[in-house]
Amino acid sequence: MDKFPTSIVKLIEALAQKKNYKPFEIVKIVKEANVTPKDLKHWSDFNHPQTDSYGRKLVHKAPNFEIMVMSWLPGDISAIHDHGFATWGAVQVFGENEHAIFKVEEGKITTLSRSNFKYGQIVGVEHNLVHQMGNMTNENILTLHIYGLEETKGSVTGDANLYDIENNKIQIINGGVFYNLPTEEIAEIVNGPKADFPTRLRDIVELGNRLARINPEDNRLEAIKNKIQSAEYCQLFNSYLSTVVDYDDVIINITQWKILMKEIEAANQFLEIDNLFELFQQSVFCELMELE
Repeated sequence: MDKFPTSIVKLIEALAQKKNYKPFEIVKIVKEANVTPKDLKHWSDFNHPQTDSYGRKLVHKAPNFEIMVMSWLPGDISAIHDHGFATWGAVQVFGENEHAIFKVEEGKITTLSRSNFKYGQIVGVEHNLVHQMGNMTNENILTLHIYGLEETKGSVTGDANLYDIENNKIQIINGGVFYNLPTEEIAEIVNGPKADFPTRLRDIVELGNRLARINPEDNRLEAIKNKIQSAEYCQLFNSYLSTVVDYDDVIINITQWKILMKEIEAANQFLEIDNLFELFQQSVFCELMELE
């Protein structure tokens, strides 16, 4: 391990002490290792292909844990995913990455929160975590990832679930959790949960943003924009809104209201319009779109 910075050596040695950890224990180990962005520079990959949603480099692989470095250009974002076989881990963020957490339960997937990491923040990872990370800043960002499990596996994060929100499917993968994965990188496709409106809206917007970065002339972009402004999405919006506000337009679920407004704002930016919310609220708009 002579090639590794002292902080990485310390991290590897501490992780090798036992097979199973609780998230708070990993957070403590990472904090005590005192890793810096300079220590991770060797594994940075800011020249990754645009078709990759972020850069992804393996630092160290042990029988039951892996250490990786992710590189995030402005606009890079993962798909919604879990971590496969991994039962414990932690992520340290050297920048203000956006972080969304989701709940998958009874055939449904919903957005629980969408917030920003603070620089240097360390977050524990549990087996049931379904989340998404992205760089919404104008700066390049590195993140340190540790994933582990009690037994030996060829890939600690193998057999991961990537959620294809628009099609209500789950893609089983063994690599990067990228948007718009080619078929050959998907091990299996199975039926997945149905998303609530905010989750579905934001996911298709993020897909559109990824496609635009890869090829601004991609003919799928117009189809995505049209779908967001379709009768289908208008009806989904109004149905969801009825669970967030009452008949007098009083907000009855402030958490979901804030999430909805955040996703509407992202859609406005993608569509380059002023207010999708008002457009959706026009019942005539829904009726006209249904007749087309």
